[in-house]
Amino acid sequence: HILVYGLFAPVVGYMADRVGLRKTMVLGTVILSFGLALSGWGSHPGHFYLTFGVLSGIGLCFIGSVPFTTLIQNWFEKKRGLAFSIVFFGNGLAFGFYPAIAWMIDSIGWRNTFLVEGLVLPVVLIPLILFVVRYHPRDKGLLRDGRSGEKDPPSAPARKEMRIMDPAWA
Repeated sequence: HILVYGLFAPVVGYMADRVGLRKTMVLGTVILSFGLALSGWGSHPGHFYLTFGVLSGIGLCFIGSVPFTTLIQNWFEKKRGLAFSIVFFGNGLAFGFYPAIAWMIDSIGWRNTFLVEGLVLPVVLIPLILFVVRYHPRDKGLLRDGRSGEKDPPSAPARKEMRIMDPAWA
């Protein structure tokens, strides 16, 4: 699961830049949900390697650190460290759901728990992704760090316009 997550990180970064964060994250939610739901029908270890290890690992990568790192970098400059800490606090907070998952396994069985997870995730995550996630603050008429009205400070030195003396030679 973690190996697949790491192997797919460059693909996710490429997709986030090319097709956008929302499409990338919605695709990841669908893949993760599909992998979890299919895990409920597993009957041998190979099936779990494929469904939970590969599919869920890919899906989680598509909604995990790579898109959120891109999002934070685009939205925050002055308080970027705080923004990252809140995102990773949320990642750690996910472990708080383990008792509920354990209760579900005890109550309805592990197969049905995988199915419930596979159904609940897209219902919760896809609307959040579609209505909240934006690649750049300018998509909402804002600037970095939530400021509005002042110019966004350049992250790199501005390029000076070059004057070409002999265009034929250049």
